[in-house]
Parts: sequence; C-alpha cells; structure tokens
Amino acid sequence: MSKTSPADLLASAVAIITSGAPTTFTVKPWRKILTKATAKAQSKAMKTATKKIGPAPKHEPSNKQTADAGADRTGVDTSTDPVVQSGFSVFNQPVGAQVMNAEVKKVDPAAAQAEKEAKVKAAIAAKEVKIAEKAAATAAREEKAKAAAAEKAAKTAEMVAKREAEALTKAQAAADREARKAETQAQREARIASLKESGKNYVGSMLALAERAKSGAYVKSATGQMRSTDELAVALDAVPANNVVALGMLMFNEANKYTALNIGQQSMNYRNRMRGAIAKGVFTLQAVIEARDANNFATGAVESPAKIAAREAKAKAKAEKEAQVVAAKAAKEAEKVAKAEAEAAAKAEKEAEKQAKAAEAKAAEAKAAEAKAAEKAPA
Repeated sequence: MSKTSPADLLASAVAIITSGAPTTFTVKPWRKILTKATAKAQSKAMKTATKKIGPAPKHEPSNKQTADAGADRTGVDTSTDPVVQSGFSVFNQPVGAQVMNAEVKKVDPAAAQAEKEAKVKAAIAAKEVKIAEKAAATAAREEKAKAAAAEKAAKTAEMVAKREAEALTKAQAAADREARKAETQAQREARIASLKESGKNYVGSMLALAERAKSGAYVKSATGQMRSTDELAVALDAVPANNVVALGMLMFNEANKYTALNIGQQSMNYRNRMRGAIAKGVFTLQAVIEARDANNFATGAVESPAKIAAREAKAKAKAEKEAQVVAAKAAKEAEKVAKAEAEAAAKAEKEAEKQAKAAEAKAAEAKAAEAKAAEKAPA
C-alpha cells in the first residue's frame, strides 16, 4: 500500500466536501490528519521564507522583560503546537460539515416572460377600467347638472310666462276700468251738455238723480217732482213737497224739525221717516192715505194705480233698453279681454313646451355621453 501525502489527503477531503454529493464523510475522523498536515506545511513554508529574507534584526525589549516563551528574538511565532499553527482554539471550535439535499427549481424563461407580460397587461387594463369609471362618473355628474339646469330653466320660463300672463290680465283689467271710466265720464258730459241745451243746468246730486231717473229708479210724479217707485211714493204721487212736510208733522204729531233745510230736503226726510215707521208697525200705509185724503194734501188729480203702473213700466222698459246697450258694450270688452288672455296663455304654453323640449334634448345628450363612456370602458 502506497503512502498518501497530507496535501493529497487535504485535496481529496476538500473535493468531497465541496462537491455537494450525498456522503457519510465527516470532519471528525480526519481532524488530526488535517491538523498535522497543515502544521507541517506551514512550518516548511516559514522556514523557506526565513532563508530567503534572512534573519530579523536583533532588539532588546523596552520594558526589560523577557520575550514570550513561545517566540524567539526574531519576533516570529515559532511554536510548533499543531493547534496553534492550524488556528484551532477553544474560541473557534470546529463544526461538523452539514450537507443539505436541496432541489434546484428550474425556471422557464419563456414562461417567466409571458407571466411578466400578463402582469403588465393586467395593470394596464385595471388602469383603463379606473379611467373609464372616472369618465362615466364625470358624465353622470354632467348629465345630472344639465338635467337640473334644464328643469330650472323650464320652471323659470313657466314662472315668467305665468307672471307675464298675470301682468297682461291686470293691465287689461286696468285698461277696461279706465275705458269704462272714460265712457262713463263721456256719457256724463254728454248728458250735462244735453241738459244744458234743454235749459237745465244739472250738476252734482241733481245729475245723479237724473241718471237714476234714466235707469228707472226714479220717475216723475204728478206734481212734476222726481220720486221713487215704492208704495209710499206712489201714495204721495200727487202730494207736493210742502204738503208732504205737513202730512209728516201730522203723522208724527210734532213740529217741523227740518226748518233749516230746503223744502225738498224736508220732504225727503219725512218720506224716509214715514217709510221706517210703516216698516216698524208704528202706523200703516192706509193710515197715511186716509190722512192725505182727509186733509186734502193731494192738490192734483190722484192717478189710478193702473196709470201709475203703466208710466213706471214705460220708464222701466226704457231703462232696460239702455241697460242692454251697456251690457252689449261690456260683453264686447269682455270678449277682447278673453281673447288677450287666451293669446297670453297660448304664448306661455308654447314657451313652456319649448323649454321642455330643450330639457329633453339635453337629457338625451347626457345619456348618449354616458353610453359612449360605458362603451369605452373595458369589460
């Protein structure tokens, strides 16, 4: 059996350990051999180096102490202890070699590249989805804002149209009032002019009385004075004003309380008081007639009720005819007002319809924008 050198043994051990192959080799049986071989190799290398560079210069220790027993005067550690030369010590204990059976994972470059590209595509798709969602949300907000604006515009237009119609109605009513007022004033002035032509200078209350007579509320009595058409007025038709005052004083058993007034006003006051007394039951209409006849207060011929009724009917027919003329004029004016209101309502309705169509168009545009954004969004 040939002898193997320490260097060969060391190389074989290192090769076995670093190969990674499964083995039962451990460091412990070889420790002594490796330690001795290493120490011998180091000692030989040191001697060779010393021969080449020569001995180190001699020097004395500065502290007058002797050098360490394990070192010579050259300052080189010449200890031959294999443990010292190999570097092993109690602070650096050798550890047994541990070999792990590791399985190497094989990676396919094409698969890795495909996986990387798939990840990039997925990230791009996710980003596009977020962009599409943001665009859809923006379109929805814009649609909502447009719908709100259209609704507000429609309400505003409707309100404006309503206000315009109301203003037109008010203006028309004011115009009608002014027209009626002007017409009444014109008729009044015409009536005054007509009375002046006939030699009667009626103004104020006298003109009002004439207007009431024209309407049939007052008629001319047998004495030539204007009177109303109630039962007492008919009974006193032929009684002049001074006799009406005397009759009143008789019926109320008193002195004349209205001497400060003119005779017409005195007569009017007693007539009104007698009407009130008859209504309250103080005395009757028949008692008034009997007092009239007993005292001969009727100076003129007393007309029969039929004749008085005929005269009143004639006056009433005339008043009705004039009222029909006035009613026809009023109907014509009302027709004008109705026509103006209808035109205003049609205009308002047309404007509201226009605003509604505009709102529908804006809503359709917003809906189309939202649909377009949804189409652009990735599935």
